[in-house]
Amino acid sequence: MSERGFTLLEVLIAATLMSIMMVLLFGSLRIGATSWDNGEKRLDRTSQLLVVQSFLRRHLSAAIPWRVGDPVRVDAQFLGTRNSLDYVGFLPAQIKSGLYRFSLFLEVRGGQKSLKLAVRALDASAENEKLEDLELLRDVEDVRFAYLSPMSSEAQPMWVEEWTEDQIPTAVSVRVQLREEEPWPAILVAPRLQSES
Repeated sequence: MSERGFTLLEVLIAATLMSIMMVLLFGSLRIGATSWDNGEKRLDRTSQLLVVQSFLRRHLSAAIPWRVGDPVRVDAQFLGTRNSLDYVGFLPAQIKSGLYRFSLFLEVRGGQKSLKLAVRALDASAENEKLEDLELLRDVEDVRFAYLSPMSSEAQPMWVEEWTEDQIPTAVSVRVQLREEEPWPAILVAPRLQSES
């Protein structure tokens, strides 16, 4: 039995086949890793959407149509613009008790935009108990609030971008656009409509 080695041609063919297999294997791994990362990003954004949507629904629906002022001048406590919203509500009992003014607003800092929630005590004597602003969303392109006016005998309900009435709107729409992403579906919330006496 004669011992025979590989010829140079056989070694070259084997090396070429091996390199082709390695290129295909690493390409598949790279595609898999990219798909995994994209899936993780989508899952993260979807869970972020659900958390923010749940927070806004729960919190805005608990807004109180509270009025503060003297008998001559009544100061409405639910005010809204296209990019901000101020309203009155309660903090969860485990945090603090009492009425607080909440402000949802778009903050621009260093070219970055974020949706923030500011919490301030409604009672002037507790004004020094300022709570830190909470960042709800970062990398925001735009946030738009709209307000549905109540139906009356004179007019049909319609969506407006400014709310300065002395009553609470029938519904609030929140539209969020994150940077380099598709706009989120509108979040619709129906606040309480009964006034506090």
